[in-house]
Parts: sequence; C-alpha cells; structure tokens
Amino acid sequence: MVGSFVTHGNENSTLMEPDENSKHLTANVKVGEDIVQAVWEKARIIPEVSPDRWRKDQNGAWIGRDKFNDSSLPLSFGWKLSYILPPEDGGPDEPENLKPLQWENAEATRRNAQRNVVTSDGYHNTYFANLKRFPSE
Repeated sequence: MVGSFVTHGNENSTLMEPDENSKHLTANVKVGEDIVQAVWEKARIIPEVSPDRWRKDQNGAWIGRDKFNDSSLPLSFGWKLSYILPPEDGGPDEPENLKPLQWENAEATRRNAQRNVVTSDGYHNTYFANLKRFPSE
C-alpha cells in the first residue's frame, strides 16, 4: 500500500491507488498536489516550450501538466505516476521513488513490458513502432 506520501482529506489531493502490481498508481488513495508537482518536475524540460505546461517523460513522450491522470486517448499528453523501483522489488514507498510517465508508458511498465511504447516525433507523440528512425533526444 502507498505509504508516507499519501494525504487524506486535502482538497488539493488527487485520488490514486496502487494497482495489483504496485508499479503504477491509479485511483482511490489521495496523493497531494505537492507530490504531483514534485514528480512533474522530474520530467525533462524542453527549451522551446513552457516547462510549466509541457515536458517529456524518460522515453521522450510529451506530457502536459494539466493532463495528470488522464488516460482518455491513445498518444495523448496524459501522464501518471510510476515507481522507479517498485516496493515489492525493494524500492522505497516514498515520493523520491516516483517518476512521471506518459500514461501508455506507465501501463507498459505496469504490465512489465520489455519496452515502453510511446515517444515523440516533433511535437506529437507516436508509437516507437511507427518511427522510421530512432529519436535523437
């Protein structure tokens, strides 16, 4: 179960809960906005866009700050919190062990996929399989 970074009763909280694999968080346990912001700040800043609104995850996929926990559309800018090292594999259940991932990459991590699925080509997200070349970033 999610530990010390869970908040309860805070109107600035977001509903989250660890799924059955604990690699990716979904709904029902409240994670405070301060944690969401701290994890957002781990995402890669791209100089030509506003870092308050747009960043990239570790796979180069675009994520939008206002799209946290939005998994409504494929290749969208929605993102989720994901463990760097899952607690069941010895990772701490602390905010420092969280990273931001575009939601489909978070799902791939949760499913223990061999690789993540979404990156970007220019200002659009795309599937790795659709790339003609490997991203240079």
